[in-house]
Amino acid sequence: MLDSLPAVKRKSQSSREVSKVRFRFLLPWGTGDYISESLPQHLKEKTQEAQWFVGRICKFSVERWDFSQYVPLNSRVLKRIMGNEYREIINALVSAGIVEQYKNSYEVGVISKQFRLGIDLQIAAKEHEPYWANCTKRRLHMAILRFLDESQGRVTAIDRKLRAIWRQVEIRSDDAWEIVDAIERDETTKDGSGKQAAWSVIALERGDREYKVDRYGRRHTNLTSLNSRLRTSLRWKGQSLQEVDIRTSQPVILATALRLASSVEWCSKMSKWLRVFSKYAERDQAMAGACMWTEKMQSECQQGLKTAKTLRDVSRMVVGWRAGVGKFEKSVCNGTLYDEMYFAVHGVPLPEEKRRSFKEVFFEKVFYGQAKEPSEVKKAFQKAFPEVFSIIQKLKEPCWRAFPCLMQKIESVFVIERAAKRFLEERPGQPILTIHDSFMVLPADADFAERCIIEAFQEAGVTPTIKRK
Repeated sequence: MLDSLPAVKRKSQSSREVSKVRFRFLLPWGTGDYISESLPQHLKEKTQEAQWFVGRICKFSVERWDFSQYVPLNSRVLKRIMGNEYREIINALVSAGIVEQYKNSYEVGVISKQFRLGIDLQIAAKEHEPYWANCTKRRLHMAILRFLDESQGRVTAIDRKLRAIWRQVEIRSDDAWEIVDAIERDETTKDGSGKQAAWSVIALERGDREYKVDRYGRRHTNLTSLNSRLRTSLRWKGQSLQEVDIRTSQPVILATALRLASSVEWCSKMSKWLRVFSKYAERDQAMAGACMWTEKMQSECQQGLKTAKTLRDVSRMVVGWRAGVGKFEKSVCNGTLYDEMYFAVHGVPLPEEKRRSFKEVFFEKVFYGQAKEPSEVKKAFQKAFPEVFSIIQKLKEPCWRAFPCLMQKIESVFVIERAAKRFLEERPGQPILTIHDSFMVLPADADFAERCIIEAFQEAGVTPTIKRK
């Protein structure tokens, strides 16, 4: 099959052509007929359902440029979209080697089965540009549409406006491909970064504009996963955009949470979120195949769901340690926390080229990782801010995986539901794109966007430092 695969040139597809088809499936090159041939005769009419299934796996893998990772797909969703014959279709695809199923990763009612592309298709997807297959089957089209409508229950009026703006954004192909070539030549980038960037450009050229709201309130689009260098090639009605970002954003979110913990109303809200996110986090761990959802694990999770006491304890700790918390708050609001920690560990100023990698280590060892083993950056933070370090450990007690989810929820409340909402209301018709904790706006609107962010956080008593890119 691979011998006949032609080389694929970079192409763009006009938005007018894309708009004619509501749904498309992303498939490894040359697999359309191969999928049809793998199905038994009585399932030939289900070819497009099989293409949708393979397309879900292919799209997930290409976007992350990781073809070894298994993709969990819920059986109830598969049945609704592919019909009652979904098991026969999947078994036929597995037998033909088109997809592989992860072994011993399924438990009824709890864990979804997990799949990845077969080895031949992995090679095809890596070496040749995947292609889009159009959905022409009305029943399948309507099944996907109903599923999307139900899964968009978290979408609000703010999201509908943001999604409409995102669909108007274009990409300057010439500039984008020059940046992709530069990324591929850069030896400091991670393996696969160039391929991932190239796929992002192809998807944007073809009019692919995703917009999803996860259960923690974060908004995910092609932009949030786009390589930061490529953002300069985006245009809204021919106009360039400027990024307005919160400096040391995650520590700012934590400082905001500590301010809110002294409020009875917010303490109750965060307690509820932490309780729900603890349950999500434990189940997600099981779904990832790291472990099974056993009775012991469920019992441990139930113990972790008792978060009301945790938040009350945190509230008392914040009040009792106001001076220490205030020192941390001053550092993050000035935007110097990472610089201070790097200097404490290495004794030299933080070089700009190492800022990103140091942040990743800091988050893993101090903020969001389990990181029980000692590390230099962890010791430095504990020495500089012992009170805040103790509060972080306390917040991780119910479930350490739920803590970053809580931070994401607070981030979405202040950045999206307050700052972005105000921008949309007071500057109707002007574009605003969200990248989790930052905005992209027209240069003329950058001052107002900055004011929206600052004043949103000032409602909680925190004044962040804003940087522009």
